[in-house]
Amino acid sequence: MTLLDWLLIAILVYSIVMSWLKGFIREVLGLITVLAALLLAAWFYRGFANMFKDVVRTENLALFFGFSVIFLATLVAGFVIIWLITKFVKFAKLQWADRMLGAAFGFIRGWVIGAVVLLALTAFDVQTERLKNSELVPYFLPGSRV
Repeated sequence: MTLLDWLLIAILVYSIVMSWLKGFIREVLGLITVLAALLLAAWFYRGFANMFKDVVRTENLALFFGFSVIFLATLVAGFVIIWLITKFVKFAKLQWADRMLGAAFGFIRGWVIGAVVLLALTAFDVQTERLKNSELVPYFLPGSRV
C-alpha cells in the first residue's frame, strides 16, 4: 500500500467517524442550511443593503453587511431547526438510525472527497507513478471521472 492509499483510507475513516458522531440529520440539514444561506443571501442582499447605506460610508460595505445579515440569520434559523429535529430524534429513540445513516453519508462524502483528490492529481499529472502503484485508486477513479 502506498502513501496515497493511506491518505484515501484516512479521508474515508475521518468522514465516516465524523458523520457517525454528528448523525445524518445534522450532516445533511447542515449542508442544506449552508447552501440555503448562501442562496438567500445572494438573492436578497441588495434589499438589506439599503438599511445600512446611511450607517456606513461605502456602498460596498453596505452590500457586505446586507449579505452577512441574511447569511447569518438563515444559518441561525437553520441550526435552531436542526437542534429541534435532533431533540425529537433523541426523544423518539431513533438516534441509532440517525448515526448509521450518518456513517453511510460519511462514507459517500469521503469517497467523493477522495475522488476529487485523485481528479486533481490526474488533471495536473502529479505523482502518476504513485497512482499506478496504488491499490485503492481503481475504486476511486470512476467517481473522479463523473
